[in-house]
Amino acid sequence: MKLKAILILSMVATTLVVAVFLLKTDRKPNSENITDVLGAPVTTANQKDVLYNGVTYRSQWFEVKNADQITLDSNLVEKLPANKIQETQDCRYLINAGFYTMDDKPIGYFLSGGQVLRSEIASPTFNGFFSINDMATPRITNTLPLDHLRLALQSGPILIENSFSQKLSINNDKPARRSIVATTGENNTVFIVIYDAGSQFNGPLLADLPEVLGVFQSEADIVLADALNLDGGTASAFYTPEVGLSELSPIGGYFCIR
Repeated sequence: MKLKAILILSMVATTLVVAVFLLKTDRKPNSENITDVLGAPVTTANQKDVLYNGVTYRSQWFEVKNADQITLDSNLVEKLPANKIQETQDCRYLINAGFYTMDDKPIGYFLSGGQVLRSEIASPTFNGFFSINDMATPRITNTLPLDHLRLALQSGPILIENSFSQKLSINNDKPARRSIVATTGENNTVFIVIYDAGSQFNGPLLADLPEVLGVFQSEADIVLADALNLDGGTASAFYTPEVGLSELSPIGGYFCIR
């Protein structure tokens, strides 16, 4: 009887510990939150390991065939965590957008909801524009398109242009997790995150990213027509129904796919 009582008390104590943990973290016990706790995403169909220069990088991606499902919004005022944005905005998929300044302004052109939050800038680094026009055509270009746009973001550098990997020379280049937006010849949009398989905030050098994407295309059996670098490192986030890669610094903007 004493042994049985001890076992029951032990089970109750364990249950209380788990309950307190869930209350303190405000998390439900699902796969996304297991990802956050363990610090590595669960396996999905859209996951491939990419070997480059002796380092194994992990890639996660999703492809959007209907560009009308994509919205672009700023997070520079509210600075909400990406997982809260996904929940409140009902985003099935979410990835961070472009870069921002120390005084919380987008770096370069930012068109969202019919409003231009920042004008374009001339920059050899932020040399690309991702846009979607009224015909739901996604494009990555080196100049801002002249037709009427529903959304547009200046970022960079361009990684792939007209199916050709670009040669990059980056000052003070450091390894970091990388977020990318790309388009295909079928006018589909592909959002990709690439990071070190052993450390989710680490990843390839920016100068190596075009070649890493070349290996990614072979592994994932995807042909990218154009690709553009987004903000990365600690200010990047990537969420799907199966995967949650959270940020350490607030994301300045985000693409939400419903």
